[in-house]
Amino acid sequence: MNNSPIVSHKVRKVAELHENDISNIVLDRSIKIHSELGPGLFESGERLINLHKKQVLTYLRLPKTMLGLLINLNEKLIKNGFIRIVNKLEDKK
Repeated sequence: MNNSPIVSHKVRKVAELHENDISNIVLDRSIKIHSELGPGLFESGERLINLHKKQVLTYLRLPKTMLGLLINLNEKLIKNGFIRIVNKLEDKK
């Protein structure tokens, strides 16, 4: 059986997953969406990206959440659209 978080998350409870495992699942699904629909699905702009970064960080601080992902699907290469926003996230032990 494949031990990657993408496959094994179906077996484990979400509460048992580390934030990095969850982000890997989300990013994997984002790549699949982007490859099927292509870039240009949503409006883009540097000003909007900066605004959204601040908004995500605010959302992380309120409930003391550690990791947020901002994904811009308007990038030609989806890896250029991934932004991890961290609020006191510790490495997995």
